[in-house]
Order: sequence, then C-alpha cells, then structure tokens
Amino acid sequence: MAFRAVVQEGSASAAATKLAMSNPAVSRHIQTLEHQLKLKLFHRTRRRLILTEEGARFFTETERILRNLSDLPQIARDIQKTVSGSLRVIAMPRHIYGIVSPAVARFREANPETGLTVDVFRRSKFNDWIEGRNFDVGFGTFPLNQRSLESLPLIRAQVMVAMRHDDKLARHDVISAEDLARRGQIAFPRGSIPRRQSDEMMQSTGIEPNYVMETSDYALACKQCIDSGSLFLVDPISALPFGVHLVCRPLWTRRWIQFGAFFPADARRSAGIEALVDTVRSVCSDLVQEKLAEALDPSISSLADRLNY
Repeated sequence: MAFRAVVQEGSASAAATKLAMSNPAVSRHIQTLEHQLKLKLFHRTRRRLILTEEGARFFTETERILRNLSDLPQIARDIQKTVSGSLRVIAMPRHIYGIVSPAVARFREANPETGLTVDVFRRSKFNDWIEGRNFDVGFGTFPLNQRSLESLPLIRAQVMVAMRHDDKLARHDVISAEDLARRGQIAFPRGSIPRRQSDEMMQSTGIEPNYVMETSDYALACKQCIDSGSLFLVDPISALPFGVHLVCRPLWTRRWIQFGAFFPADARRSAGIEALVDTVRSVCSDLVQEKLAEALDPSISSLADRLNY
C-alpha cells in the first residue's frame, strides 16, 4: 500500500499523510519491498521519488490486480443472491443497439423477477473484463482467442458501406474500391480488427486506402456519415439505430462479421442465462427474416451444441 500511495500522491510525505504513517515508516516499507522483489522501484532525489522503468511496469501490473481485488465484495454479494435473482451481462458496443438492447427488453418483459446488470465495454478493455470474471454472459464479435471462454456463434453480418440516404453512391448496386479511395472513408484506429480488415480488402485490389477520419466509436462514425456525407465500413445491424437516414450498400467483395455469446469456460450456466441467450438468438432470427435477409447469415448453433468456436 505504501508503494501505491507514493505513486498516486507523488511524494513520500504525501503518502505518509494519506496512510497516517511517518515518512521514515513509508521509506522503510518501500525499501523492504525493493529488497523482496529485487527491483529498484524509484529514483531518489532530495525532494521526491521518481518511478524507474521497472517501477512503472510493476505499478501497472499491481493496479490491475488491485482493481480485480476491489471487485471481491460485489462478487460476494452476487453469490449471495439466488440463481435467478440477477444476471451480469457484458457487451461490446458494435451490436448493442441492434441486437442486445431489444433482446434485453424482451427478456425483462418475460422475466420481470430477474435483475439485469448490463455493462458495455470496448474491445481494447476486453482482457480486463475477462480477467476480472465479473460476468455471467457476454455478447460481442468473434474471434475472441481466449482459452478461458466458451463461445457460441449466433449470426454473421456482411460488411457493407454505410452512407447518407441521399448519397449518389446509394444508387449503386455495389461499392468498389475505387469509390472508397476517391471519396475517402472513416476508419477505426490502426491495429484494430475492423481496420485490419479494411486494409486487407484495399490492399487486395492494389488501391491505396484513403482514410479521412479515425474513430473507435461506431455510433459516431455512422452519425458522421449522416452529418458530413462520409463513408464507413459497417454491418447493417450496427446501422439499424439510424433508420432511414443511413443506408448500406454491398462491397465488391464479401466479408463477414461474426456475432455471438461467450461465457466463462468453467462456470455453470443457469436457466436465466440460457433464456437470455435464446432471446438474443430470437432477435437475430427476426433480423434475418424481416429486414436484412440478404446481408445476414444465421448460425444453427444452440446451447446443446459444443460451444467452442
């Protein structure tokens, strides 16, 4: 705790005040920790302690552990509840409005006695959520590449080009790589899965991509298509919340986004979890039958199947 307090407060004296300890006591704790770890955690000057590179890495790792430890009281409270009393759900933002939200509404109507906690997280924070294990079921895009999870594919959605409904390109049956390069497109940050997919598609044609804006927010990118006339690679499910103002047109090549449920590998799945997943599957089925049949491909997987994808 002394090490953490020094880093957070900026000095040993401020850490001593926070911990109600003397300055020498804080210093002794730090020295003892360095001796036990065989690491030099701080550069020492007259007025302050400055983290070394080893100290900074140690702090990052310990913070991650401490964050998980801080969840223990809530985990204990959750365990004390009845099995059907509450479900903890996590979801990636891509299909939260098109699939997860309507499914949650149906589930709540059919199961008013079951409490729900739904947290939305970005894929960049995925590992933190998984390591914390503070969830019963998650929904998001695959692949996940996590041995600690079991995955259940539910639906595939075709990657398309989103644009304003009155865009001239909306008259085209297919959007070409030349169209994207000429107009420019909004893209996800470099290194993300959607960005790599976009890069690979353009590179396969030999045409240099023309990215006019980067964002990690699907909703913002779709809204920019409406507000500024930009183009954005997205699946039609993600575009649904924007109604008639946003249309999607096929690419010259077919690419797919896989959506599904995932669970902690060794956790028991209650009847409530199975009911929620079945409700999500029902929403996916409705999308295929009623609105987006040509751009969607439903999975035939069920909870009785093997769940590793």
